[in-house]
Amino acid sequence: MTLSRLVISVPCVPHEMVEFAKDFHPIPNTVESAIELGESFFINAFRELFGKVDVSYFNNKLTFNCVYIFMELYRNTTYYSVLMVKKFSRQSIQKSLTKDTFHLKRVLF
Repeated sequence: MTLSRLVISVPCVPHEMVEFAKDFHPIPNTVESAIELGESFFINAFRELFGKVDVSYFNNKLTFNCVYIFMELYRNTTYYSVLMVKKFSRQSIQKSLTKDTFHLKRVLF
């Protein structure tokens, strides 16, 4: 019998970039449900298929040394809103960046 390993990494809540964006604009339900998909669907589905499933949670701290890099990441998200970028202030972003936040939590199973 050959043992195999399958590793899947998916985002999960809390997702701090989404939480930050929520202060400025609504986040589409499709984004929220995609972030919750790992815990709400995949874990149970894999347990049904494979029996034992190991689940690990990792908190990856993202460090932004300038607002520009933060905004580049935000612009590449599925919830980016060009209309709402004007509401973002340099101070609000800088304040969040200096609060030691933005840990992207991922679930591996």
